[in-house]
Amino acid sequence: MSLKRTKKAEPVQPGKQAKPEKVALEKRKTAKRKNGLMSTGMIAVAVAIVVVFNVAVNMLPSSVRQFDSSNSKIYEISDTTQEYLGKLDKDVTLTVVAADADIDYRLSHFLDLYTALSDRVTQKKVDPVAYPSVLTKYDCEANSIVVQCADTDQSYVIPISDILVPDSYYQYYYNETVYNEFDGDGQLTSAIDSVVSNVSHTAYRVTNHSEAGLGKEVSALLTKNHFTVNELSLLMDGGVPDDCEVLILNQPTKDLAKDELKMIRTYLSKGGQVSLILPSESFKHPNLNTLMKEYGLKMAGGYAGDTQRYYTSAQNYLTFFPELNTDSEAITGLTSEDLALVNQALSMKQVDAARDTITVDAFLTTSESGMTVVSEDDYTKGQYVVGATASEVVGQKETDSKDKDGGSSAAAATSAKGSDAEESNDVVARLTVLTANSLIDDNICGQFGDAICNLTVYMNTITAAFDDTSTISIPSKSLQDATNTVTSAGVWSMLYLVVLPLVALIVGFVVWYRRRKL
Repeated sequence: MSLKRTKKAEPVQPGKQAKPEKVALEKRKTAKRKNGLMSTGMIAVAVAIVVVFNVAVNMLPSSVRQFDSSNSKIYEISDTTQEYLGKLDKDVTLTVVAADADIDYRLSHFLDLYTALSDRVTQKKVDPVAYPSVLTKYDCEANSIVVQCADTDQSYVIPISDILVPDSYYQYYYNETVYNEFDGDGQLTSAIDSVVSNVSHTAYRVTNHSEAGLGKEVSALLTKNHFTVNELSLLMDGGVPDDCEVLILNQPTKDLAKDELKMIRTYLSKGGQVSLILPSESFKHPNLNTLMKEYGLKMAGGYAGDTQRYYTSAQNYLTFFPELNTDSEAITGLTSEDLALVNQALSMKQVDAARDTITVDAFLTTSESGMTVVSEDDYTKGQYVVGATASEVVGQKETDSKDKDGGSSAAAATSAKGSDAEESNDVVARLTVLTANSLIDDNICGQFGDAICNLTVYMNTITAAFDDTSTISIPSKSLQDATNTVTSAGVWSMLYLVVLPLVALIVGFVVWYRRRKL
């Protein structure tokens, strides 16, 4: 019988056997190191992604990576500009002549947005400090934008202060530059149209009848549409100058003299364009009445009102939205859904003109629910006219016609728009009468902005006679902080100062009382 020998187990020396607690601890440390390395790696990857993303985004143009969150929407480019740039067929360069430190970020961003709308418009920047010769080259001062068109060899200089308009009050009293208007859209589009079309027109504003001056908004739009407006005293200057393309009578409160009436008639007989805006207060003007009646228009003797289209917030029938005649040249580019707002407009009606060759186009009227109001108890219902143009073909346009002094006759060179008129080269006289000076009032136009089309209507009446001029009606935008007007302030004050704090106290007391019982 054989005995099998078994190996004797060696005794375990003290300290050689690993304790279970130590093993578990080592495993936890190892796992923590792995998790830490993984977290660090993931953080590094995330940071790298963020850095690469930011670099990539910053490489995009500002027109893509920035959004307009301003109250005044200064970066919002008008439909007029977008449509104009979409049809632009000549290359235009915008050269910003200013040091980088002098270029406001709002202007810089707007230029990026603007030039992104058309491949025909490019921009570049030149520092006049580093390259002072550019001031002579472009014939401009520092802090200007030079608009150039190589095809027409024309240039136009826009001072940056005409785009970012400083507040004169702060400059004078505090010697601090604070901007209160931004007019990038209107200034740039007007300048581009000027160098591309190479068009300019001359208007005269009649004086010496206690007329009102043209408002800031209208004056700016006339400039943007390439009109130079001069003052004219008919009696002192001996009549209407030959270069007058539009004669403006803005809210005269005194009647024309008989000699002045004769001068204006003579001007119209040669194809002149007269824009008459009546004041809100009625006055005796027999000579003006004679001129208007000759062209088929007559005052109705009161204020125009409308019980259907009145402005409800004003709670006054005399403040209303007149109907727009979309078939009229004065409503070009507008629809029946657009709104013009007038206040205290004198009522006018259409009558038989002195000649069958005169045509009256009423473009602003009350609805059939309109009225003419003499007093609270004296009114007559009916449809009345607020704005109308009387036109008459007075001859045929001659190519390169010259006046007796050898110069071009502005009135004779004016032809009617439209295919029929262009084919026949008709020379058309126009008398436009607006009985609502509120149509061009700065306060109304500024308060309602793009919500109303007042300025567009007025500029259409001015430019309707010119084939080479299209209406650019882009007002500036305010940079002043918007304020909220609280209606029924007493009710809201009671709510916020009494009711809500009382509710909070009651709820707090109930919560405290319940917890106290626990």
